[in-house]
Amino acid sequence: MRKRIAAAFAMLMVLGLLALPVYADTPGVTPAEDQGQEVVLEAPEELPQEDAEQEAAPEEQDAASEATEVAPLGAAEQEAEPEPQGAGLAEGETFSPDGDPLTYVVLSADEMTVAVTGGEPGMTSVTIPATVTYNGVTYKVTEIAKKAFAEYTTITELTFAPNSNLVAIREDAFAYKGKDDTIVPATISTLTFPASLEVVEDGAFHCIPVEHFALEDGSKLTAIPNGFLAADGADGTPGVQTECRTLWDYINKVWIEFTKPYPYTPKQVAEACACLRSIDLGEANMIVRIGDGAFKNQGNLTSIDFGTPVNEFEVGYGAFAG
Repeated sequence: MRKRIAAAFAMLMVLGLLALPVYADTPGVTPAEDQGQEVVLEAPEELPQEDAEQEAAPEEQDAASEATEVAPLGAAEQEAEPEPQGAGLAEGETFSPDGDPLTYVVLSADEMTVAVTGGEPGMTSVTIPATVTYNGVTYKVTEIAKKAFAEYTTITELTFAPNSNLVAIREDAFAYKGKDDTIVPATISTLTFPASLEVVEDGAFHCIPVEHFALEDGSKLTAIPNGFLAADGADGTPGVQTECRTLWDYINKVWIEFTKPYPYTPKQVAEACACLRSIDLGEANMIVRIGDGAFKNQGNLTSIDFGTPVNEFEVGYGAFAG
């Protein structure tokens, strides 16, 4: 009996403990609330402004980040643009840069090309540049104009700048036609045309003594003109190689002007003009024709190298006669 009473008492104790409120395990419940007292709920602690902005608007921050990534570089970070050139000259205008012995004329204002029109009187050396700059504008030198150096009798050196842009040498560009019977033109030791040259017009080198003539490898020149370096007029053309006249020309002039003696004998004149020693047309040249009488009466010519022409070429009448 006593055991039953003890067990019942123990059971009541257990039930009493289970009925007690558990505050630790019940979130948000306080003893005051359990006892019916007024409960004051505290507002949650506000986040700092910076944290609130970051937490409230992460999408805005992401958008700003993307905008920063695609924004153009600042002026200091961008590649510097080249300074604009000055105003170019109009077609047909002439000029001569300071320190440059040559004069020029604008061929095309759009393509920025010019031709050499002459040089200082009495000059002995001529170098044709690839480009020339004037008033901050750079032009390509593509031509030597008609009669640019006609009657210049003192030139002993004619050269062309590396990477030349020269395309054409016009009619009578270096011609000497004997306006002064007391002068025999000076001899150019070596005349080598640049690979860029495409055209040499008739009479460009009338009566200009040249010892060695050559083309650069890969020359674009397609034709050597009639009477190019002939020692007298090709095909009897009057006025060509005036200083390289035949004996009959001299006799005829003496007969007409017998009171005016010739300063040079026919032999001296022939020796001055017939001084070509060698011809070299270079590798991979584009020559298709050597003109009539191109090298006529050049009796001292001892070496001719036709190189490796790209095309079959024609040799004109009397090109190497005499």
